[in-house]
Order: sequence, then C-alpha cells, then structure tokens
Amino acid sequence: MKKFSYSLEAVYQFKQKILDKLKKEYAVKLQDVQIQQRLLEDLRKELHHYEEEFEVVKREGCSIENMMIYVRGLERMEKRIKKEEDELTRLTILAEEKRKK
Repeated sequence: MKKFSYSLEAVYQFKQKILDKLKKEYAVKLQDVQIQQRLLEDLRKELHHYEEEFEVVKREGCSIENMMIYVRGLERMEKRIKKEEDELTRLTILAEEKRKK
C-alpha cells in the first residue's frame, strides 16, 4: 500500500497571504489614525492661536459685535475639535479590531 504524503507548503502559503493582507489593512487603518492625530494637533494649535488673538483684542478693546464673533468662532472651533476627537476614537477602535484579527 502506498503511503499518503501531503505537503503543508500550500497551507502555509495560503496562511501567509491572509496574514499579509491583514497586515496591510492594519497599516492603512493605523495611517488613518496618524493622519487624524495630526489634524487634531493642527486644530488645537489653531484654536490656541485664536484664543491668544482674542485675548489681545480684549485688552486693546473692541466692540461687542467683534467679541461675539470671536466667541462664536472659538465655540465652533471647539465643537470641530470634539467632532475630530470622536472620529479619532472611532478610527483607533477600527485599527485595534484589525490588529486583533
């Protein structure tokens, strides 16, 4: 009777292809997280700049209308930062899910 022989090389190559695909998907998700982190950093710097500018304008004196414009602008900027933080959280969760696979 002939002995059964099977090479596991095909199974190993298939497993490697799947693993490589998952690594690439994880890298893309991780890159999305990094882009979002840079965006948030830029927005925070911009907010800080506007806050400093507003403090200078307050010290120098300005109309109430101009002050309200600054306040509304700062509030909108803070809302955008919060929205982008939520997006960063979502992207981080997606990246972690890909990493665990």
